[in-house]
Amino acid sequence: MPPAAPAFVIDTKPQAAGGGKRRRSAAQATSRERELERLVFGEDTNVAAGFGTEERGDDSDDDASAGSEGEGEGEGEGEGEGEGEGEGEGGGKGPGEDGAKFARALGAPRPPRRAAWQDDDDDELAVDVSAAARTRKLRRAVNETAVRGRDYEQRLRERFTQTHGNVAWARRRDGAGGDDGRAAGRDGDGDGGDGDGDDDDDDDDDALGAALRSTKPLVRKLGLSSTELRVSRVADANAAERSSAAVQAISFHPSSTLFLTAGLDRMLRLFRLDGAENPKVQGIFFKDLPLTCAAFLHDGRHVVACGRGRHFFSLDLPTGAITRLPPFTSAPDAAAARAYDGLALSADGEWLALSVANSGAILILAARSKQLVGTVRMNRPGSALAFSGGGGGGALLCSGSKAGEVYVWDVRSSRCACRFQDDGLSDTTALAADSVGRTLAVGSKAGVVNVYSCEQLLSAEQRSARPLRAISNLTTAATSLAYSHDGRLLALASRAKRNALRVAHIPSLGVYPNWPTAKTPLRHAQCVAFHPRGAYFACGNDRGHVLLYRLDAYADT
Repeated sequence: MPPAAPAFVIDTKPQAAGGGKRRRSAAQATSRERELERLVFGEDTNVAAGFGTEERGDDSDDDASAGSEGEGEGEGEGEGEGEGEGEGEGGGKGPGEDGAKFARALGAPRPPRRAAWQDDDDDELAVDVSAAARTRKLRRAVNETAVRGRDYEQRLRERFTQTHGNVAWARRRDGAGGDDGRAAGRDGDGDGGDGDGDDDDDDDDDALGAALRSTKPLVRKLGLSSTELRVSRVADANAAERSSAAVQAISFHPSSTLFLTAGLDRMLRLFRLDGAENPKVQGIFFKDLPLTCAAFLHDGRHVVACGRGRHFFSLDLPTGAITRLPPFTSAPDAAAARAYDGLALSADGEWLALSVANSGAILILAARSKQLVGTVRMNRPGSALAFSGGGGGGALLCSGSKAGEVYVWDVRSSRCACRFQDDGLSDTTALAADSVGRTLAVGSKAGVVNVYSCEQLLSAEQRSARPLRAISNLTTAATSLAYSHDGRLLALASRAKRNALRVAHIPSLGVYPNWPTAKTPLRHAQCVAFHPRGAYFACGNDRGHVLLYRLDAYADT
């Protein structure tokens, strides 16, 4: 391995004799070299003692410096006076200042920044850490009750670092070590400087140090891997108030940090996701209505919810008003509409579909007005629903029956555009389609999830279709399917078996082997969802918990 390049290289080779300008250049170069040698190596054998000095050395140093300047003046015939003087004086900066910059360039630490203001009362303040649940997490011992204000501040910092990591905006800028050294190496080039103040130098040092601390702008961001799913767990989405029954539905707000949960405890809860505490915003109790379906509408202003009852509810978020929509009496199956067991929203926010329990009927509503615009019917009952992104702005509705048949409906005309038998001839228990209309995932009672090409389905004339890939990692009925926002990830889960959840990489049609692991506390997964921009993945389980994971591949979205 070749030796490392030195921090500074000083050429001591004498210059060749020449004309007047050449002699002046040689004299100036010699003067600069001597000055740099004196600043870097000092006059005595203790090199480190010469760094950081603010005053000139002894009189011999001044004489040597003056001699160097005089040499430049004599040979320059007046013209060299200004040049030699500017180079020797350094634009008003003494050798001590340049020496301090060289010292910082070679690794000498700069004095740490002092706080602009400190409250002396913090030392006398006593904080009770046993009163609330959020402060009990800061205790070092079970019987600890009160801590000093300084200790409380330090524990809060440590807790924040454990949760969020060492984020840039919360990092102290002490300027120790390499930051100032790198900037000083740039300024200490011996040209004399321009006489700027210390504040400008500090700002330049901090800017350069921030640029050199991270290689993030210089390296290519790692994309989504097909063999390893990189996730990191954050606080549960409903950590502020967990459900007292199994979570049946979860949904991310399309544009803000709101998140909703709904379950058999007849409660719909709204949370604000911050990754640390995820505080609760609102809770709504629906009397005599165990909730099975709930979601944010595309406009972000409304929430729709339904369950084991004839009524369908709409919540206006800005006003908090709740509207109970009456049964749709104009529908052919209105008499049988005693409960709804399926809900689907189109990607463009225009349509909403409800499946009537145990009937095979599907109600199609206008999402904005909540008015019934059409009804379609399958030959057998079924609750699996999904809107596809293809077919002219999300106007295709997919539904699955217990006979294993999959229907593709043209929403605008309420006609069946395609009908095929799912490969495997098993009951259809779940459906999911990506937002761009490329693939359709069909989950069956046997646990097999078939991934179809939407283009091939619509162009095929026969009633049988061949899947692109049959994912057989689940051994019990696939009850939950969800695509990521870009259609590259597919989550599949079964509530019938503990820890039955897998994530597939759609471009390669492979399943990630590294996550979830045997230690992932999934329990019985009831529902899954991806963030609208892919940053998070959520899973609700039978214990009322909603696990929240950050997807590293989409961390900056």
